[in-house]
Formats: sequence, C-alpha cells, structure tokens
Amino acid sequence: MDRKKADSKLKKVVIIDTGYDYSGKYKDDISGIEIKKGTKDVFDLSSDFHDEIGHGTAIINMILKEQQCEIFVIKIFSKEQITDGQLLNAGLRYICDMKDVNFLVISLGVRQYDFEMQLLVQRLAKNGTIIISAFDNMGCVSYPAGFEEVIGVDVTEKYRTGNEFDVYSGDLIDVRGGNEFYRLDWVGQKKMILGGSSFLVAKILIQILKSSELVTNKEQAIRSLCKSAQQIIEKKKTKHIQGTEFVRQIKRAIVFPFNKEIHSIAAFEELCDFEVIGYFDVKYNLKVGKKINEILEYCDNEKVIQDYEEIDWNTDFDTVICGHVGKISLAIGNDYLGEIVKKCKINNKKLYSFDRCVEKYKYFRYGKDFYFPQNVAAELPILRCGKMVLNSTPTLAVLGTSSRQGKFTIQLQLMKELRKRGFVVGGIGTEPSALLYGFTYMLSYGYQNCCKLNSDQIILMLNEMTRKLQMENVDIIISGAQSGTIPENMLNLSMYTSKQLGYLLGLNPDAYILCVNRNDDISYIEKTIQFVNSITEAKLVAIVVCNIESNRFREKKDNYKKLSNKYGEKIFPLEEYNLSEKLTKIVIDYYK
Repeated sequence: MDRKKADSKLKKVVIIDTGYDYSGKYKDDISGIEIKKGTKDVFDLSSDFHDEIGHGTAIINMILKEQQCEIFVIKIFSKEQITDGQLLNAGLRYICDMKDVNFLVISLGVRQYDFEMQLLVQRLAKNGTIIISAFDNMGCVSYPAGFEEVIGVDVTEKYRTGNEFDVYSGDLIDVRGGNEFYRLDWVGQKKMILGGSSFLVAKILIQILKSSELVTNKEQAIRSLCKSAQQIIEKKKTKHIQGTEFVRQIKRAIVFPFNKEIHSIAAFEELCDFEVIGYFDVKYNLKVGKKINEILEYCDNEKVIQDYEEIDWNTDFDTVICGHVGKISLAIGNDYLGEIVKKCKINNKKLYSFDRCVEKYKYFRYGKDFYFPQNVAAELPILRCGKMVLNSTPTLAVLGTSSRQGKFTIQLQLMKELRKRGFVVGGIGTEPSALLYGFTYMLSYGYQNCCKLNSDQIILMLNEMTRKLQMENVDIIISGAQSGTIPENMLNLSMYTSKQLGYLLGLNPDAYILCVNRNDDISYIEKTIQFVNSITEAKLVAIVVCNIESNRFREKKDNYKKLSNKYGEKIFPLEEYNLSEKLTKIVIDYYK
C-alpha cells in the first residue's frame, strides 16, 4: 500500500545522505535524486538514488519504522562518506525550489564555515522548513548544525539512549542526547550496530513528528522537545557592554598623556572615526610645545603637544582618551586619573580610559559615561560543551620576542594598506586602544590590563571572536600578541607566557610576522619560530628587526647579518622605506 496516498497529511521530510537501498523494506515509499559533480561548476542530477554505503538507508529505516511521513532523499555520496561542501550546497539549492518541505534532515556536515551554506539555510528556514542536523562526532563546531536557524544535535555520555535528551538554550547546541548504539537495517539486508550524533538526529525528528502540537518552525519544534526532555539547560547570558558602542559615540576627543600607548593614535588618526582636537602631556615629560612629528619621525602629524594644566574644559570636545597614567601619577605624586574623572563629571565629558576606573566613577554608567577595556567571563560563549570553531578565514598574527618592537604599528599599517586596496579586514586587538582604530574586537591582556580571563578562557574568547568574524564574511583577520611568545627564562612568574599560549591556540593563525630585536640570541628566535610552528599550522611570512636592544643586561651585539643570512628575503628592518607596502604585498601574495 502506498502510504503517501493513504494519508495526504503526511509530513514531507527531505534527507540529504547516501541514498536508499533499492532492496530496502520501504523502497516503494521513497522518492529521490542523486547529485554529482559534473564538469567545472555544473552539477549532474539523476533519478538513481540507490545507496551503496548504508548510512542513508539506516536513517530512513529508523524514521519510517516509528513514524509515517513522506520521504524524499538526496544522495550526495557514492563510494565514501566524506562530506563535500559544494555537493551539500547543491542539495540545499535543490530543496529551495521544492514546495512544502516540512523537515530537512542532514546527518552530516562540514567543519569549516561556509557563507553560501548559511544563506541557503536562512532561505529554507524562511520558507518554513525545519532543519535538523548532527554535530561532528569529533566534538568540534560543524555546519549546518552550528547555524542559528538549525536544530543542532549532539551526543553525550550522560544518558544511555537517544530517547533521553536535554534541550539547551545557548546559541549553538540545541539538543544533546544519549550516545546510544543502534541495531541498524543496512544495505543488502545487513545489520549494523553503530552510534553517533547522525543517528540521534533521526530520533529527534521522530520525537517532533510524534508531537500533537502545531510545529511549523524551529521555535515550535524546540518547545515540543522540551515536553519530553530530561532537562532544559538554561544559562542566562549576562549583557556585556561592548566598547564599540561607546567608541561610535565619540565625535571630538582630546588625548592625555603623550606616552607609548598614545603614539599610535597620533600616527594613525585617519583610522579613527572621530576628530582628535588636542594632545596633552605633563610638562615634566619635556614634550609640551613640540610638534608630534618632531618626536615621532615616522609620522607627519604636525599638531603641537599642549600642557595638561591648560586644558580648556569648556571646549566642545565630548570625550577624553586617557592612556596609562600609573607611572606619572606615582612619579609626580598626583592622581591624574581621579582628577580627570572628577573634571569629566563636572563638565559632562565622556572618558575612555586605558586604566580601570570604575571605583572612581561611582554612580556613573559604565559604557555610557565612561569605558575602560576589560574582558570578563560574562563575555564567554555559553553552553558550548567544549566545541571549537575551525577557522576558515585567512588569519594573520603579528608576534614578537619582547615589548616595544612596533607590533601594533605593523598591524595598523597592514589594516590601512589592505583597506585601501578594497579588502574587508576584521581586527582582533590586544591593545587597550584597539577599538579606537576600528578593530572589530578587543582582548586586552598586556601591560596593566583589566583582563579577568585565564588561559583557557582566552582560548574560548578568541575562538568565538574568529567565529563571529567568519560569519561577517571578512576577507582577512589581523591580530597581534603582547610581548614575548615563549619565556626567555624561568626566573620569575612574570616571565611566563601562558596567556600568549592561550592567544595563539585561540586565534589559530595560518600565517605570522615575527618581530625581533637586533641583539636577540639566534637560538631564542629559532625556538620561538619552532614553538609557533609546532602548536599552529601557521607559516612564517616575514621577520621585522627592531633597532632597540631588548635587555640592558645582554651582551651588546648585532645579529642582523646572521638573521639575513639565515632567513634571506623574509628579513626587514623596522625602519625600512615603504615597509608597510612590502609587508602588505607579502601577505596578499601568501593568500592568493
């Protein structure tokens, strides 16, 4: 008897898998197609969807054994069950043209984010198709299960059977059920005993189909699953103030003091979306009255540094950008941050501070009246069960062997040059000023930072930042670490580089520029390169040599010639003419 004719109200379920065995029990109740790669970008369609592997047959048999529905199968595997993203997208495009598809079951996926796949999934969800997909059995984020519009299904050892499951309220996993081993009807009338998330997807579909409620979208499907779930796991995500929102409100700013962290603002004002109307410093630093380009010879900013004591608080600036002031406050015996906070309150000015200032800003609104960079656990992605995102976007890291090597300047130069050439650049900055230049995200863990994350949390945070940038479809991600990559010695805990390790593992770059000093030991540079190469797949594309001697206790030596002999065309002095253009060309050529 044809079950589709018997009940015209049967739910229509499309399954993308290995096809269905023509000798199977339900062969007369199933229709379908096979999609194969043809020549160039053309895909060939045929009506032969016979399963040569067995997985699709097992999934369909599981479903039809327990619930009547109309099945249409799209075969995209012939010999090996290795998911091809292009074939999967071809299947999704085919379904977009079908009518009245209630459910789409995808017991497979790809590990790297696919922008076209996301658009197709969004289109199907908008058309009213409920998509259920399995996460990768190796524990990473996979797609389409990882898309917001999809019911992402994962397994857990918490339960014995697939009928026992939890519903999650996070932003990635939706359902986690028992990793049951099923006795499956395979191809050729064989029996197989297998487990995994792909078979749990079939169990979850059956649960939804059995629901007596109206289920026409993902939200309704999740609500119906909640009624039979063992547990509904909810963790309310704390709203965290995004510094980007605060920076967008800045129109006209003054900057104080004129120290190392502020130099980049003076040199790269054009990257800021606000006007800097004045630079100020204390007179004791002997910079007051000088033009900026007299102090920073590499930039053409001719603004004159003014005396902090002569700030006119009635001027029409709206924000004070205050760099680190701990050292000058201690040296001069004046609480400059507290003084600035007080004057900002009185004169209705906003404050962007590199130093923590919440205690001084009592009764004022963080993120509205003032902002300082901080990374806290509230920002971490929730309910991920350890799933990591594999980065599919070109990602360049700028690393170094010590501080004061121009790492941040190189990042800004690259961003400027790449944007000039039309590239969409996503930035993850580790300096407290990063957001001021248009970096998309900031994880400030360097000098006098307010980062409250441990190394593992830094990994999660950076991994989440790269995931979001992938979904924004940027052309390249640029980021830079803080000083040091590996410990130079083990004499003091401050020399340990655990956060730099977390940074590298979380960012997982595929290329890097290394900044070194002329007097760095060659062995230390080589160890740094070997370390980065061993924990990432990144390739060294350039070495920039800084003139500053990194340690006054070291022997005074110049290893530039030795480095040049060893690394040849990859070596550049920091002061080289048109360095930014040369590095930009190297980066573009590497990713061609």
